Amino acid sequence: MSGSSMIGTNLDGSLNKKFCGNCYQNGDFTAPEITLQEMKQKVKTVLEANKIPSNVIDLSITYLPKLARWKNVV
Repeated sequence: MSGSSMIGTNLDGSLNKKFCGNCYQNGDFTAPEITLQEMKQKVKTVLEANKIPSNVIDLSITYLPKLARWKNVV
């Protein structure tokens, strides 16, 4: 992620580089109830709308389970 607007924020307003600003704001996930499968679909939809190449979309979706948010999710 590049640029502070793309980086999540902690409760005190400091940057949290583990999470993007779309997913994590003010110390909380913006969609705490979303499942990994739902997140994969959401990412795919957003990237397709932005005309991102399909190989990049596939790579992004494959990487999601490796992120800190999903590591302990079954």
